[in-house]
Amino acid sequence: MPEDHSTITFSLDEVREADMKRILLTVYDALKEKGYNPISQLVGYLLSEDPTYITTHNNARSLTISLRFCIIVSWSSESF
Repeated sequence: MPEDHSTITFSLDEVREADMKRILLTVYDALKEKGYNPISQLVGYLLSEDPTYITTHNNARSLTISLRFCIIVSWSSESF
């Protein structure tokens, strides 16, 4: 069996993007399940940074806070 000496690359951006999409969909669904307009609630959160715009249903509020952290980490890594 020939040895493969090529370097394997790992893209943190792809992982972050997949995580962010998953989180947004989960939060969107949780808001919808509770009867809220998900877009309005997310816009309210983004403009005010007030986490109470996001329901705690299905851990959506905690996920939203972790999404914000992912965005900050992503921005920070691009800056360096």
